[in-house]
Amino acid sequence: MRKLLILSLGVAFLNCVSSAQVYQATFLKSDRYYTTNASGINDAGTIAGTCRFVFNPYHACYWTSSGGLTDLGTLGGMYSSARAVNNLGQIVGYSSDASNGQRAFLWTPTGGMQALPTLGSDPDDLANAINKSGEVVGVSRLTPEGPFHAFFWSSSGGIRDLGTLPGDNDSDASGINSTNHVVGSSSDLNDGVRAFMWTQAGGMQELAPTSGLLHYRALAINDKNEVVGEFLNPADNKQHAFLWTQSGGIQDLGVLAGDSSSAVAIDKTGQLIVGRGTGSSPSSGYGLLWRSGEIFKLDALAGGIHLGGGAVGINSSGEIIANQGSNGVLLRPSWVKLSSRSINFGSVAVGQTSSTRNLIITNIATTPLTISGASLAGASPEEYSLTNACPSTLAAGGRCFIRVTFTPTASRQWNATINLSDSDPTSPQQVSVTGIGN
Repeated sequence: MRKLLILSLGVAFLNCVSSAQVYQATFLKSDRYYTTNASGINDAGTIAGTCRFVFNPYHACYWTSSGGLTDLGTLGGMYSSARAVNNLGQIVGYSSDASNGQRAFLWTPTGGMQALPTLGSDPDDLANAINKSGEVVGVSRLTPEGPFHAFFWSSSGGIRDLGTLPGDNDSDASGINSTNHVVGSSSDLNDGVRAFMWTQAGGMQELAPTSGLLHYRALAINDKNEVVGEFLNPADNKQHAFLWTQSGGIQDLGVLAGDSSSAVAIDKTGQLIVGRGTGSSPSSGYGLLWRSGEIFKLDALAGGIHLGGGAVGINSSGEIIANQGSNGVLLRPSWVKLSSRSINFGSVAVGQTSSTRNLIITNIATTPLTISGASLAGASPEEYSLTNACPSTLAAGGRCFIRVTFTPTASRQWNATINLSDSDPTSPQQVSVTGIGN
Protein backbone atom coordinates (compact mmCIF):
# COMPACT_ATOMS: atom_id res chain seq x y z
CA MET A 1 0.00 0.00 0.00
CA ARG A 2 1.40 3.41 -0.96
CA LYS A 3 1.98 5.65 2.03
CA LEU A 4 0.85 9.23 2.47
CA LEU A 5 2.69 11.61 0.18
CA ILE A 6 3.87 14.48 2.36
CA LEU A 7 5.07 17.52 0.48
CA SER A 8 6.03 20.17 2.97
CA LEU A 9 4.15 23.00 1.33
CA GLY A 10 4.27 25.26 4.31
CA VAL A 11 6.05 24.08 7.41
CA ALA A 12 8.06 27.26 7.93
CA PHE A 13 6.12 30.19 9.39
CA LEU A 14 7.40 33.60 8.35
CA ASN A 15 7.88 35.49 11.62
CA CYS A 16 8.76 38.60 9.66
CA VAL A 17 5.68 39.62 7.72
CA SER A 18 7.03 42.83 6.21
CA SER A 19 7.05 41.23 2.76
CA ALA A 20 3.70 39.47 3.20
CA GLN A 21 0.37 40.89 2.17
CA VAL A 22 -1.60 42.30 5.09
CA TYR A 23 -5.34 42.44 5.74
CA GLN A 24 -7.70 45.17 6.89
CA ALA A 25 -10.38 43.93 9.30
CA THR A 26 -14.07 44.83 9.27
CA PHE A 27 -16.10 43.38 12.15
CA LEU A 28 -19.62 42.18 11.36
CA LYS A 29 -21.30 43.78 14.34
CA SER A 30 -24.77 45.08 15.03
CA ASP A 31 -26.45 46.45 18.14
CA ARG A 32 -29.33 44.08 17.46
CA TYR A 33 -27.31 40.88 17.77
CA TYR A 34 -25.14 39.40 20.52
CA THR A 35 -22.84 37.60 18.07
CA THR A 36 -22.59 37.39 14.28
CA ASN A 37 -20.80 34.23 13.15
CA ALA A 38 -19.55 34.06 9.53
CA SER A 39 -19.56 30.88 7.43
CA GLY A 40 -19.50 31.72 3.69
CA ILE A 41 -18.63 34.53 1.26
CA ASN A 42 -19.28 35.11 -2.46
CA ASP A 43 -17.34 37.15 -5.02
CA ALA A 44 -19.47 40.26 -4.38
CA GLY A 45 -18.47 40.21 -0.72
CA THR A 46 -21.85 39.02 0.59
CA ILE A 47 -21.28 37.02 3.77
CA ALA A 48 -23.61 34.31 5.03
CA GLY A 49 -23.71 33.31 8.67
CA THR A 50 -25.60 33.19 11.92
CA CYS A 51 -26.86 36.08 14.04
CA ARG A 52 -27.53 35.29 17.69
CA PHE A 53 -29.92 37.44 19.70
CA VAL A 54 -29.18 38.38 23.31
CA PHE A 55 -32.18 36.57 24.81
CA ASN A 56 -33.38 34.39 21.93
CA PRO A 57 -32.09 31.65 19.64
CA TYR A 58 -30.06 32.30 16.51
CA HIS A 59 -31.17 33.14 12.96
CA ALA A 60 -29.59 32.75 9.55
CA CYS A 61 -28.43 36.13 8.25
CA TYR A 62 -26.24 37.76 5.65
CA TRP A 63 -24.03 40.85 5.56
CA THR A 64 -23.17 43.33 2.83
CA SER A 65 -20.97 46.42 3.03
CA SER A 66 -23.88 48.62 1.91
CA GLY A 67 -26.72 47.07 3.88
CA GLY A 68 -25.13 45.59 6.97
CA LEU A 69 -26.81 42.52 8.49
CA THR A 70 -30.13 41.11 7.23
CA ASP A 71 -32.13 38.49 9.15
CA LEU A 72 -33.39 35.61 6.96
CA GLY A 73 -35.87 34.33 9.53
CA THR A 74 -36.77 30.64 9.92
CA LEU A 75 -39.01 27.94 8.44
CA GLY A 76 -41.49 28.45 11.26
CA GLY A 77 -39.32 27.23 14.12
CA MET A 78 -37.09 28.94 16.66
CA TYR A 79 -33.66 28.86 14.99
CA SER A 80 -31.81 28.85 11.67
CA SER A 81 -28.24 29.15 10.43
CA ALA A 82 -26.74 30.01 7.02
CA ARG A 83 -23.77 27.98 5.81
CA ALA A 84 -22.90 29.17 2.29
CA VAL A 85 -23.75 31.75 -0.39
CA ASN A 86 -23.15 31.67 -4.17
CA ASN A 87 -22.63 34.47 -6.68
CA LEU A 88 -26.38 34.65 -7.38
CA GLY A 89 -26.92 35.60 -3.75
CA GLN A 90 -28.58 32.26 -2.99
CA ILE A 91 -27.98 31.04 0.56
CA VAL A 92 -28.23 27.57 2.09
CA GLY A 93 -28.22 26.29 5.65
CA TYR A 94 -30.62 24.74 8.13
CA SER A 95 -33.69 25.81 10.10
CA SER A 96 -36.13 24.37 12.56
CA ASP A 97 -39.71 24.15 11.32
CA ALA A 98 -43.07 24.41 13.04
CA SER A 99 -43.01 20.70 13.96
CA ASN A 100 -39.57 21.11 15.58
CA GLY A 101 -37.77 19.22 12.83
CA GLN A 102 -34.55 20.54 11.36
CA ARG A 103 -34.69 21.15 7.60
CA ALA A 104 -32.10 22.09 5.03
CA PHE A 105 -33.12 25.33 3.30
CA LEU A 106 -32.44 27.33 0.17
CA TRP A 107 -32.97 31.09 0.39
CA THR A 108 -33.18 33.23 -2.73
CA PRO A 109 -33.59 37.01 -3.05
CA THR A 110 -36.90 36.53 -4.89
CA GLY A 111 -38.34 33.47 -3.15
CA GLY A 112 -37.14 33.81 0.42
CA MET A 113 -36.45 30.73 2.55
CA GLN A 114 -37.75 27.41 1.28
CA ALA A 115 -37.28 23.95 2.80
CA LEU A 116 -35.43 21.44 0.66
CA PRO A 117 -36.73 17.86 0.33
CA THR A 118 -35.53 15.34 2.90
CA LEU A 119 -34.30 11.76 2.54
CA GLY A 120 -36.17 10.64 5.66
CA SER A 121 -39.57 10.91 7.30
CA ASP A 122 -38.22 12.55 10.47
CA PRO A 123 -36.11 15.48 9.17
CA ASP A 124 -32.72 16.27 10.65
CA ASP A 125 -31.02 17.86 7.69
CA LEU A 126 -28.29 20.37 6.91
CA ALA A 127 -27.28 22.08 3.65
CA ASN A 128 -23.53 22.78 3.62
CA ALA A 129 -22.67 24.18 0.20
CA ILE A 130 -24.12 25.59 -3.03
CA ASN A 131 -22.46 26.07 -6.41
CA LYS A 132 -22.88 28.89 -8.93
CA SER A 133 -25.80 27.13 -10.66
CA GLY A 134 -27.77 26.58 -7.45
CA GLU A 135 -27.07 22.86 -6.85
CA VAL A 136 -26.93 22.08 -3.14
CA VAL A 137 -25.20 19.42 -1.05
CA GLY A 138 -25.47 18.48 2.59
CA VAL A 139 -26.54 15.71 4.94
CA SER A 140 -29.96 14.19 5.75
CA ARG A 141 -31.13 11.66 8.34
CA LEU A 142 -32.75 8.58 6.79
CA THR A 143 -34.63 7.25 9.86
CA PRO A 144 -35.26 8.56 13.39
CA GLU A 145 -32.34 6.45 14.64
CA GLY A 146 -30.08 7.24 11.69
CA PRO A 147 -28.04 6.78 9.61
CA PHE A 148 -27.15 10.12 8.02
CA HIS A 149 -26.36 10.28 4.31
CA ALA A 150 -24.87 12.91 2.04
CA PHE A 151 -27.32 14.38 -0.44
CA PHE A 152 -27.23 16.25 -3.74
CA TRP A 153 -30.16 18.50 -4.72
CA SER A 154 -30.97 20.35 -7.93
CA SER A 155 -34.11 22.22 -8.96
CA SER A 156 -34.54 19.94 -11.97
CA GLY A 157 -33.77 16.57 -10.40
CA GLY A 158 -34.77 16.97 -6.78
CA ILE A 159 -32.88 15.30 -3.94
CA ARG A 160 -30.50 12.37 -4.41
CA ASP A 161 -28.99 10.07 -1.78
CA LEU A 162 -25.24 9.84 -2.41
CA GLY A 163 -24.85 6.78 -0.21
CA THR A 164 -21.59 5.88 1.56
CA LEU A 165 -18.26 4.29 0.80
CA PRO A 166 -18.31 0.47 1.03
CA GLY A 167 -18.66 -0.77 4.60
CA ASP A 168 -19.59 2.62 6.02
CA ASN A 169 -22.73 3.75 7.81
CA ASP A 170 -22.85 7.55 7.51
CA SER A 171 -21.74 10.24 5.08
CA ASP A 172 -21.77 14.03 4.82
CA ALA A 173 -21.25 16.26 1.77
CA SER A 174 -19.36 19.47 2.50
CA GLY A 175 -18.39 20.98 -0.87
CA ILE A 176 -19.46 21.19 -4.52
CA ASN A 177 -17.95 22.85 -7.60
CA SER A 178 -19.42 24.11 -10.87
CA THR A 179 -19.20 20.70 -12.55
CA ASN A 180 -21.17 19.09 -9.70
CA HIS A 181 -18.20 17.25 -8.26
CA VAL A 182 -19.00 16.75 -4.58
CA VAL A 183 -16.60 16.13 -1.68
CA GLY A 184 -17.19 15.11 1.90
CA SER A 185 -16.58 12.31 4.37
CA SER A 186 -17.88 8.79 4.89
CA SER A 187 -17.63 7.05 8.26
CA ASP A 188 -18.06 3.60 9.78
CA LEU A 189 -19.27 2.57 13.23
CA ASN A 190 -15.71 2.34 14.58
CA ASP A 191 -14.86 6.04 14.14
CA GLY A 192 -13.08 5.50 10.85
CA VAL A 193 -13.55 8.47 8.50
CA ARG A 194 -12.55 8.64 4.82
CA ALA A 195 -12.74 11.53 2.38
CA PHE A 196 -14.73 11.02 -0.81
CA MET A 197 -15.36 12.62 -4.17
CA TRP A 198 -18.69 11.99 -5.87
CA THR A 199 -19.37 12.54 -9.57
CA GLN A 200 -22.48 11.78 -11.59
CA ALA A 201 -20.49 9.46 -13.83
CA GLY A 202 -18.50 7.59 -11.21
CA GLY A 203 -20.58 7.83 -8.06
CA MET A 204 -18.86 8.01 -4.67
CA GLN A 205 -15.16 7.13 -4.64
CA GLU A 206 -12.61 7.39 -1.85
CA LEU A 207 -10.47 10.46 -2.48
CA ALA A 208 -7.07 8.83 -1.87
CA PRO A 209 -7.60 5.08 -1.45
CA THR A 210 -3.87 4.22 -1.56
CA SER A 211 -2.79 6.85 0.98
CA GLY A 212 -3.09 4.52 3.96
CA LEU A 213 -5.13 7.13 5.86
CA LEU A 214 -7.92 5.94 8.13
CA HIS A 215 -9.09 9.32 9.43
CA TYR A 216 -9.37 12.14 6.87
CA ARG A 217 -12.09 14.50 5.68
CA ALA A 218 -12.57 16.56 2.52
CA LEU A 219 -14.04 19.97 3.32
CA ALA A 220 -13.98 22.04 0.11
CA ILE A 221 -13.33 21.79 -3.64
CA ASN A 222 -12.67 24.41 -6.33
CA ASP A 223 -13.36 24.33 -10.07
CA LYS A 224 -9.89 22.91 -10.74
CA ASN A 225 -10.89 19.83 -8.72
CA GLU A 226 -8.41 20.75 -6.01
CA VAL A 227 -9.62 19.57 -2.61
CA VAL A 228 -8.69 20.69 0.91
CA GLY A 229 -9.44 19.15 4.26
CA GLU A 230 -7.83 17.57 7.30
CA PHE A 231 -6.25 14.24 8.25
CA LEU A 232 -4.86 12.55 11.34
CA ASN A 233 -1.11 12.47 10.81
CA PRO A 234 0.22 9.11 12.02
CA ALA A 235 3.68 10.63 12.59
CA ASP A 236 2.61 12.96 15.43
CA ASN A 237 -1.00 11.85 16.02
CA LYS A 238 -2.21 15.40 15.31
CA GLN A 239 -4.64 16.81 12.81
CA HIS A 240 -2.99 18.29 9.71
CA ALA A 241 -4.46 20.28 6.84
CA PHE A 242 -4.13 18.78 3.37
CA LEU A 243 -4.37 19.72 -0.29
CA TRP A 244 -5.36 17.01 -2.77
CA THR A 245 -4.77 17.22 -6.51
CA GLN A 246 -5.23 14.59 -9.19
CA SER A 247 -1.53 14.66 -10.02
CA GLY A 248 -0.08 15.00 -6.54
CA GLY A 249 -2.48 13.15 -4.30
CA ILE A 250 -2.68 14.08 -0.61
CA GLN A 251 -0.14 16.78 0.30
CA ASP A 252 0.44 17.77 3.91
CA LEU A 253 0.04 21.55 4.33
CA GLY A 254 1.83 21.50 7.66
CA VAL A 255 1.24 23.05 11.06
CA LEU A 256 2.75 25.85 13.14
CA ALA A 257 4.90 25.14 16.21
CA GLY A 258 3.66 21.59 16.61
CA ASP A 259 -0.01 22.61 16.71
CA SER A 260 -2.89 21.12 14.71
CA SER A 261 -4.31 22.53 11.49
CA SER A 262 -7.34 22.23 9.22
CA ALA A 263 -7.92 23.64 5.71
CA VAL A 264 -11.56 24.58 5.07
CA ALA A 265 -11.62 26.73 1.92
CA ILE A 266 -9.60 27.19 -1.29
CA ASP A 267 -9.76 29.93 -3.91
CA LYS A 268 -10.34 29.36 -7.62
CA THR A 269 -6.62 29.53 -8.46
CA GLY A 270 -5.56 27.06 -5.80
CA GLN A 271 -2.90 29.51 -4.59
CA LEU A 272 -4.78 30.66 -1.47
CA ILE A 273 -6.11 28.28 1.18
CA VAL A 274 -7.53 29.25 4.57
CA GLY A 275 -8.33 27.39 7.74
CA ARG A 276 -7.66 27.11 11.45
CA GLY A 277 -4.75 26.23 13.68
CA THR A 278 -5.19 24.92 17.22
CA GLY A 279 -2.77 24.67 20.14
CA SER A 280 -2.99 22.52 23.23
CA SER A 281 -6.01 24.30 24.78
CA PRO A 282 -9.55 24.75 23.38
CA SER A 283 -9.12 28.55 23.40
CA SER A 284 -5.85 28.49 21.48
CA GLY A 285 -7.34 28.63 17.97
CA TYR A 286 -6.15 31.05 15.29
CA GLY A 287 -6.58 31.72 11.59
CA LEU A 288 -4.29 30.16 9.01
CA LEU A 289 -3.46 31.20 5.46
CA TRP A 290 -1.51 29.15 2.94
CA ARG A 291 -0.24 31.21 0.03
CA SER A 292 1.71 29.54 -2.79
CA GLY A 293 3.01 26.88 -0.45
CA GLU A 294 3.85 29.06 2.57
CA ILE A 295 1.92 28.97 5.82
CA PHE A 296 1.05 32.16 7.72
CA LYS A 297 -0.66 32.89 10.99
CA LEU A 298 -3.51 35.05 9.72
CA ASP A 299 -3.94 36.82 13.06
CA ALA A 300 -0.54 38.49 12.61
CA LEU A 301 -1.31 39.60 9.05
CA ALA A 302 -4.58 41.17 10.26
CA GLY A 303 -2.93 43.47 12.79
CA GLY A 304 -2.72 41.05 15.69
CA ILE A 305 -6.46 40.42 16.22
CA HIS A 306 -7.26 37.01 17.72
CA LEU A 307 -9.12 34.85 15.20
CA GLY A 308 -9.98 32.06 17.62
CA GLY A 309 -12.63 30.62 15.30
CA GLY A 310 -10.20 30.45 12.40
CA ALA A 311 -10.71 31.45 8.77
CA VAL A 312 -13.73 29.83 7.08
CA GLY A 313 -14.01 31.24 3.56
CA ILE A 314 -12.27 33.08 0.71
CA ASN A 315 -13.52 34.62 -2.55
CA SER A 316 -11.96 35.36 -5.94
CA SER A 317 -10.80 38.81 -4.77
CA GLY A 318 -8.82 37.26 -1.93
CA GLU A 319 -11.24 38.54 0.72
CA ILE A 320 -11.26 36.20 3.70
CA ILE A 321 -13.91 35.64 6.33
CA ALA A 322 -12.91 34.48 9.78
CA ASN A 323 -14.35 34.41 13.27
CA GLN A 324 -13.03 36.15 16.35
CA GLY A 325 -14.55 33.64 18.72
CA SER A 326 -18.22 33.79 17.71
CA ASN A 327 -18.01 37.11 15.86
CA GLY A 328 -17.42 37.35 12.12
CA VAL A 329 -14.58 39.37 10.61
CA LEU A 330 -14.09 40.33 6.97
CA LEU A 331 -10.39 40.55 6.02
CA ARG A 332 -9.69 42.57 2.89
CA PRO A 333 -6.24 42.14 1.30
CA SER A 334 -4.08 45.24 1.30
CA TRP A 335 -0.54 46.19 0.28
CA VAL A 336 -0.46 49.16 2.66
CA LYS A 337 1.25 48.27 5.90
CA LEU A 338 0.77 50.72 8.79
CA SER A 339 3.11 50.82 11.78
CA SER A 340 0.07 51.05 14.07
CA ARG A 341 -3.73 51.06 13.97
CA SER A 342 -3.96 53.40 16.97
CA ILE A 343 -1.98 56.25 18.49
CA ASN A 344 -2.40 57.12 22.17
CA PHE A 345 -0.80 60.34 23.40
CA GLY A 346 -1.65 59.63 27.01
CA SER A 347 -2.01 62.64 29.31
CA VAL A 348 -0.90 66.09 28.10
CA ALA A 349 -1.23 69.40 29.94
CA VAL A 350 -3.97 71.68 28.64
CA GLY A 351 -2.53 74.21 26.19
CA GLN A 352 0.71 72.28 25.75
CA THR A 353 1.73 70.42 22.59
CA SER A 354 2.79 66.82 22.86
CA SER A 355 5.87 65.26 21.34
CA THR A 356 5.46 64.16 17.73
CA ARG A 357 4.23 60.66 16.95
CA ASN A 358 5.12 59.13 13.60
CA LEU A 359 2.81 56.85 11.64
CA ILE A 360 4.89 54.83 9.18
CA ILE A 361 3.31 53.78 5.87
CA THR A 362 5.03 50.99 3.92
CA ASN A 363 4.13 49.93 0.38
CA ILE A 364 4.71 46.17 0.47
CA ALA A 365 3.48 45.70 -3.11
CA THR A 366 5.65 45.24 -6.19
CA THR A 367 4.04 48.26 -7.89
CA PRO A 368 3.86 51.95 -6.90
CA LEU A 369 1.15 53.22 -4.53
CA THR A 370 -0.63 56.48 -5.30
CA ILE A 371 -1.32 58.51 -2.15
CA SER A 372 -3.95 61.20 -2.58
CA GLY A 373 -3.91 62.60 0.94
CA ALA A 374 -4.13 62.22 4.70
CA SER A 375 -6.63 64.01 6.93
CA LEU A 376 -8.04 64.13 10.44
CA ALA A 377 -11.70 63.37 11.17
CA GLY A 378 -13.82 61.96 13.96
CA ALA A 379 -15.12 63.59 17.13
CA SER A 380 -12.29 66.06 17.89
CA PRO A 381 -9.89 66.52 14.97
CA GLU A 382 -9.20 70.12 15.95
CA GLU A 383 -7.16 69.01 18.97
CA TYR A 384 -4.59 67.35 16.70
CA SER A 385 -2.16 68.54 14.06
CA LEU A 386 -1.12 66.36 11.12
CA THR A 387 1.81 66.73 8.74
CA ASN A 388 1.76 64.49 5.69
CA ALA A 389 5.35 63.74 4.65
CA CYS A 390 4.32 61.13 2.08
CA PRO A 391 4.86 61.66 -1.66
CA SER A 392 2.00 61.40 -4.13
CA THR A 393 3.59 58.20 -5.44
CA LEU A 394 5.24 55.75 -3.06
CA ALA A 395 7.55 53.30 -4.80
CA ALA A 396 7.27 49.55 -4.29
CA GLY A 397 8.89 48.72 -0.98
CA GLY A 398 9.02 52.40 -0.04
CA ARG A 399 8.19 54.00 3.32
CA CYS A 400 6.94 57.42 4.32
CA PHE A 401 5.71 59.21 7.45
CA ILE A 402 2.69 61.02 8.77
CA ARG A 403 3.52 63.15 11.82
CA VAL A 404 0.87 63.92 14.45
CA THR A 405 0.84 66.09 17.59
CA PHE A 406 -1.80 66.68 20.27
CA THR A 407 -2.68 70.04 21.88
CA PRO A 408 -5.66 69.66 24.27
CA THR A 409 -7.81 72.71 24.97
CA ALA A 410 -9.66 71.28 27.98
CA SER A 411 -9.34 68.58 30.65
CA ARG A 412 -11.01 65.57 29.08
CA GLN A 413 -10.40 62.81 26.55
CA TRP A 414 -10.16 63.79 22.88
CA ASN A 415 -10.68 61.27 20.07
CA ALA A 416 -10.02 61.55 16.34
CA THR A 417 -9.26 59.43 13.28
CA ILE A 418 -6.53 59.65 10.65
CA ASN A 419 -7.83 58.81 7.16
CA LEU A 420 -5.21 57.82 4.59
CA SER A 421 -6.53 57.92 1.02
CA ASP A 422 -4.63 55.99 -1.66
CA SER A 423 -4.94 53.58 -4.57
CA ASP A 424 -5.14 50.44 -2.42
CA PRO A 425 -8.52 48.61 -2.50
CA THR A 426 -8.92 49.12 1.24
CA SER A 427 -8.66 52.92 1.03
CA PRO A 428 -9.14 54.88 3.18
CA GLN A 429 -7.06 53.22 5.87
CA GLN A 430 -7.99 54.51 9.30
CA VAL A 431 -5.95 54.97 12.46
CA SER A 432 -7.60 55.96 15.74
CA VAL A 433 -6.02 58.78 17.74
CA THR A 434 -6.70 59.51 21.39
CA GLY A 435 -5.32 61.72 24.14
CA ILE A 436 -6.33 63.20 27.50
CA GLY A 437 -6.00 66.83 28.47
CA ASN A 438 -5.14 67.50 32.14
